[in-house]
Amino acid sequence: MKQLGVANAIALVGTAVVAGLYGIAVLVIAVLGTINMLAAESIRLPQPVNAPIAVTPGPDASLQLLEGTFRSADIEISGASPVIRTLLTSSMVLDTITQLAIVAGLIALSVALLRGRPFVPSLRRVLMGVSLALVVGGLGSAGLLGFANMEVAAALDAPGFPMVAEFDFTAAIIGLVLALVVVVFEFGERLQRDTEGLV
Repeated sequence: MKQLGVANAIALVGTAVVAGLYGIAVLVIAVLGTINMLAAESIRLPQPVNAPIAVTPGPDASLQLLEGTFRSADIEISGASPVIRTLLTSSMVLDTITQLAIVAGLIALSVALLRGRPFVPSLRRVLMGVSLALVVGGLGSAGLLGFANMEVAAALDAPGFPMVAEFDFTAAIIGLVLALVVVVFEFGERLQRDTEGLV
């Protein structure tokens, strides 16, 4: 604690507390959202759309809107099939697991830094778990939501709702970067063991 400094220690404790509170909030919201997704008459979800934006003359004669297209919209549907509800619920569960893994990683890292021993095997395993959760959970959640969107579009069979799935690879890329950081931690572990052996 003395080597770390009081300000840094307070910041780390605050980070761990905020992460823990965020994790609790995520869990509560996920439980309520799952119940709503499975039991509610109507459900709301983000849906890819392909609808033109109405072009109207603007007040500025030098700048005019020529054309535009809406690519996504939040829609509310009723009478969703069990397949759609299962896909949406599974996507939500995977997303929740990913967020809780991040929370666990933040708390583990904060505790390790508070103890003054960040390069330990247990922390490396936790961070590798977070990396795996980001890659698998991020892609899996997006994939399940994409399949749900396609099922909704097929059931609606209405103009402006194409059967497409949108994927966001941001979480997977962050997970891969974190995996590289874990490799750096492994080198830090070896250096820490060698240093302790010299003392």
